[in-house]
Amino acid sequence: MKIFSLFIGLCLYSVSGYGQSLPVLEEVNIRERLAYQLKSWNNGDLKGFMDVYWNHDSLLFITANGVKKGWKSVLESYQKAFPTKEAMGELGFEYYQIRQITPHDAVVSGKWSVKKISQESKKEDTKSGFFTLRFQKIDKQWFIISDHTN
Repeated sequence: MKIFSLFIGLCLYSVSGYGQSLPVLEEVNIRERLAYQLKSWNNGDLKGFMDVYWNHDSLLFITANGVKKGWKSVLESYQKAFPTKEAMGELGFEYYQIRQITPHDAVVSGKWSVKKISQESKKEDTKSGFFTLRFQKIDKQWFIISDHTN
């Protein structure tokens, strides 16, 4: 009976850890993926930016303009909205929370901002909004499988 109680206690302890902060290594891995995304965007590399998204038809991207499904659809939307490096501007992220839900699922919430210099007025224009990203560990690497951005 003691062994069974110990087993149940260990199971409850291990399950209670989820929904908490990620283990340091996993959080570092997700932050590295997001840093790669920022670097790619700021270099005008949309395909590199998209490497962090799951290249699958089930990828879900939700914005105020609607819902896109599938990696190719999301890439085409970005290419249409941001045809040049100048149109892309400089992207920045501020993270509010990175939480592990299960060993292979995590949620990142934060704020994005894009700074652009107007070619006409030479003034800086900054747009910003918020995001919730659902990451999933697939083949030992973290990918965004769902992005809700406004």
